[in-house]
Formats: sequence, structure tokens, C-alpha cells
Amino acid sequence: MYNIAKVGRASMLLFFKEIFDGVSKLICDPDTHVKNGAELLDRLIKDIVTESNIFDVDLFVTLVRDRIYTNNDFVRQYLVSWIQLLCSVPDIDLVTHLPKLLDGLFVILGDQKDEIKAMTQQVLNDFLMEINRKGSATNFKAMIVVLLGHSKSAHVSTQLVALIWILRFLELDGANLTFYSAGILNAVLPCLADQNSKTDNFETAVKTKDKLLSLLTESPGTLENMDILDMLSVLLAHIVPSAVYTDSTGREYTSPATISVTTKISVLQWIITLHSKVPHKINSEHEKIFPAVIRTVSDPCDGVVVLSIQLLAAMCIQNSEQDKINFDNFLRSLIARFRNDEKLLERRCSFIIQTLCVHVDSEKVFCTLATLLAEEPDIMFTSLIVQYLNWILLTSPNLTSLRDTLKSQRKGDKQSPNSSTDSATLQLNKTPPPTKPIATKTPSKPGMDKVPLSKKRSNLPDRNGESSSSTNLTEYSLENSLEDSDTMIARALGAEEKELPRNGKQVFSTLYNTWCHDPVSTIALCMIAHSYQHASDVIHALGDFEMTEMTLSGLDKLVQLLESPVFSSLRLELVQPDTNPDLFRSLAGILMLLPQSEAFTLLRNRLECVGVVRAAERTSKQTHETVDIKTLKDMLQHFNTIQTQHALKTVKIGDSKIANA
Repeated sequence: MYNIAKVGRASMLLFFKEIFDGVSKLICDPDTHVKNGAELLDRLIKDIVTESNIFDVDLFVTLVRDRIYTNNDFVRQYLVSWIQLLCSVPDIDLVTHLPKLLDGLFVILGDQKDEIKAMTQQVLNDFLMEINRKGSATNFKAMIVVLLGHSKSAHVSTQLVALIWILRFLELDGANLTFYSAGILNAVLPCLADQNSKTDNFETAVKTKDKLLSLLTESPGTLENMDILDMLSVLLAHIVPSAVYTDSTGREYTSPATISVTTKISVLQWIITLHSKVPHKINSEHEKIFPAVIRTVSDPCDGVVVLSIQLLAAMCIQNSEQDKINFDNFLRSLIARFRNDEKLLERRCSFIIQTLCVHVDSEKVFCTLATLLAEEPDIMFTSLIVQYLNWILLTSPNLTSLRDTLKSQRKGDKQSPNSSTDSATLQLNKTPPPTKPIATKTPSKPGMDKVPLSKKRSNLPDRNGESSSSTNLTEYSLENSLEDSDTMIARALGAEEKELPRNGKQVFSTLYNTWCHDPVSTIALCMIAHSYQHASDVIHALGDFEMTEMTLSGLDKLVQLLESPVFSSLRLELVQPDTNPDLFRSLAGILMLLPQSEAFTLLRNRLECVGVVRAAERTSKQTHETVDIKTLKDMLQHFNTIQTQHALKTVKIGDSKIANA
């Protein structure tokens, strides 16, 4: 055969099919002589093909495609060598036929032998160079489907080559490939799990993801004309572990058991960007997005939490009635997560709420939380979370505007919303400015990060995070009929409403209704709002209850907080004893409730600087003359009712523990 081919030359191409088939079988013959003869004939036929102008490329592609999925290494090498040869022939356009060969070449790329892998890699590189030269004349759509399949290959090298090809296709003809966005994302996102950013797979995946996003967002009308449900299904499947999402065609995307932080952040950034471009389309899928994203709020990574809150907030701040419902459901779900996950409450409550206040008006956040918590059946949990919220209210630099809303104004005084008091809070709370929320590390309320929720509900921790046994409280007889809480508080605030800024009365009323679940938080709220008269009334009302270690510990912390920058204006008011008699009475009342401790000494030294005792005596008559007894009764009725509920609950818990002992 070799001798005949040597003489016949080009005429042998008429029998190319039979020759190619025979050589492909003999090339793997166990007999060395037969194998060598087949290789010699193969080289001669290749020389004849390169010299001829009548070679049938279509026939060749058919012959290769029928054999390319073989597992025999010799046959694989034989086929790749032929493809490599024809790629080098200028007059033969093999790129046109590449869609029929590409899948098989990627299969061979995963071969165990390095020699075969190297040959196939070179062939694919040659094809890609030719595609770069031809540009848009290539059939990208026919090949992108093949590449998407191999981008998930278990072989890292095969996966990398597929990603490189996908990226290059997007650069050459991206506008016509956006239809495959869901598939591209499904190929790219798993590659982001590689935390080593120096790997080629990771870097190529990032570039591909960014290129696709730019194609979708920079071309006018691209997203408007797309069904983004498929993309959302893929994105959500890479944010919630072990979940299943279905696209518009019924195809299911199953989440991996574990998802990397990099992948979660990329997914959230994608959805946020999509929402900024087509908010109506993203909002229409609220029921699908919300359950997935709310789960990431409890993620241990700050960056994931910040982005998830940013997304949820963006979907709830359009001021429509549905958005209000969505925002209420968001906070209701957040409260439920705090209730069911004690570690989340202890370690992340402060950070989550402060981050939320960066993206949503803090007044809206706190008033909505207070309204929802007022309906919470577990009053012990309500008391606990109120303490966290109160600590955030008093110390967070993000809540300056809310504190300014609560602060009262004397007649003739000018409001100073940008006072140095709140800017100094940064040092107190050790929290970076809100312009960099991802790096925020906000500590939990001191002394509350080491105590299990089960212990906190019955006995909140003291300063060192320790709890004591519950103290039985004297039961109160409740009134048979009580006014609506908000109405009662609003009427009770009548004496001080002129001192509150615009909306201050409503905000104070809403917060007060829930803050009453914790007496120390109630006192702090009154002081930050400059409602010193009512603060004094609440302090004296505590005398009707037995003081628990939890309350004493809270007062201890409050005294220390009074020495912080946030209460600098309050301390300055101490130099005007005749103008602020109720402030003196409040602080003197706290002093009398405290045991002789470090906090007692600290507060006494502060009060002795201005002779508070003499000032209180001198102005006591003025105080009683300006306070309406009915007002005080209404204000205290709600506080006493709430505290009585806690007293009864504490007694029941104590009895239950004794019965189970």
C-alpha cells in the first residue's frame, strides 16, 4: 500500500476513506512491525494531502467525528495529529467545521497522557488564534454550548481552557451571546470557590463574570428584553447551600453543599446591579429572592451581610404600599432569626442593625422594629433585644439623625444636628464610618456576649456576663380596661411635646411603647430625648418593684455610658440646676438605687461637682408645680403594666425551675 501510494500520489485521495479507516485500526496493532508500517503510510498520506487541492474536508470531518470519542490513546493521538496538520494548511478552513469536532477535542484534552494533552492543547490554541482572526464569521453560538458543558470538567486544565474560550467569545461576539447568560454564570460561579486568587481558573472566571455583567448593563435595552428568571435561578442556587431552583424552562439548578464567601459576594453584587438597572423585574421576583437572601444575613462574613442587607433594603424603599409590606416582612423575618438563633443575636445584632441603618432611614428602621416587637408574644426576648437596640441607638454613629430627632429643644434654643457629641461616638463604639460598612466591626453590648439566651431571658447578665437567680417580684393587680398604648402615651406626652422637634413626639411614643420592656432602656430613651421629668418618674416607679441584679447591672452600664461623648450635652446641662431640676432628680434617683459600687462613686462624684442635692431641694417645689398629676399617671401606667407582665413571667419561670428540679 505504501509503494502504491508513493506512485499514485493524489489519485490515492479517491480512496482516502478506506485508507484513513484502515490506518486508524492498524495504528494500535500490538505487532510492532504492523504499527510501524501503518505510521509510515500515514506520514505519506499526510504529505499527499498537503500537496493536493482536491482534498474533501467534509469527508475528513465525518471520519474524525465518528472516531473522536474513542478511549484508545493511539487512535486519539492519530486523530489529533491529522487535525493539527489540516489546521496548518492555509487553503483548508477547518474552523467552519469546528463545532462538530470541539466536544471531542475537549474530551481528549482530559487524557491521562501528558503528550496527548499537550498535542490537543496546541490544536485548540491554533483554533482559537484562527477564530480571533476570523472574528464574527465564526459560529459562536454552536460552540458556546459545548464550552459551557466542559467548563464544569473535573479536570482543572480542561476547565481552564473552556473558561478562556468562553471569555474570548464574549469579547468577540458578546452582544449575541447574552442569551446564554444563565449558562455562563452557572459555569463561572463554581470556579470562584477557589480562594487562591493566583490560580488561572479563578482569575479567568472573575474576568468572564465581569465581562458578562458589562455586556448586560452597558448595552441599552439588553436586560429589558431578557427573561432574567433563568439568571436569577442560577444566582440564587449559588447563594443558599443545598437548595433547588427552577428556571423558566423547568430546568433545575441544585446548590452545592458549601458555597464560598467569594461566590456569595459575587452573586449579591450581581443581583444588586441587576436591581439598579431593571428594578421592576427584580422586584417582581421578590417572593423568590427574599427567602434566599434573608438567610445570608446571618452569614459570618461581614461583606456578605452588608450586601444582603443592601439588596433587601433596595427592594423595600420605593415608598409603595407593597414595599412597606415587604419591609415589614423583612424586619419580621429578621426578628424571627434573632429569636431562633441566640448566637446571631449576641454577636451580630449590632452590626446588622447598624448596617441596615446605612441603607434605610434609621427612624424608619427603629420605629418599624419597635412596632413589630410590641406584638412579640415572648416578652423576655423583647426585653433582651430592646437592650441591644437601645445600645445601638445610644452609641452608633449611623444614628445621629435619629438621636437628633429625639432630642428635645428648649424654647429659643437652636438645634445642632451636627454636634460634636455624635461625631465623638466613633471612638466610643470603635466603628468605622458608614461609608465603609463592609469593614465595620461593631461590638455587642458589653457583658452580653457570653451568656446563653436561655439564661438571659430569665436573668440578664451583669457587667461581667454572669447571671444571678431570679428574684420574685410583687404581683400587681392590672386595670380591667386599659387605653390603647399609643393613644395613652401621646396624651401623656402633652406636657413635653413642645420641646420635641418635628416628628420627635411620634418617634418617642413609638419607641417608648416597646422600650418599656426594659426599665434601664426606658430611662436611657427618656434621657436621650431630654424627657427628664418622665425619666425621674420611671426611676421612682422602680421602687415599686424589687430590684433584680439584671436591673442593677443595667444601671451600672448606663452610668458609665453617661460619661461617654454621646451624653456630653446632658452633662453640660448639670451646670444649670435651676433650669433642669428633673435631670438632677433623675440622676439622684439612680444614685439612690445603686449599691455603693464603682458606678455609684462615679455618679456621686459627677453630681457633687454641681451640688445636686442642694439644687434638687431648692427646685423641688417648682418641679411639682409644673407637672400634671394625670399626665404622670398615664405615662407610668403603660410602664407599670409592661413591668408587671415581666414580673409575672419571672415568677412563672422560677416556679417552673423549682418544679423541674
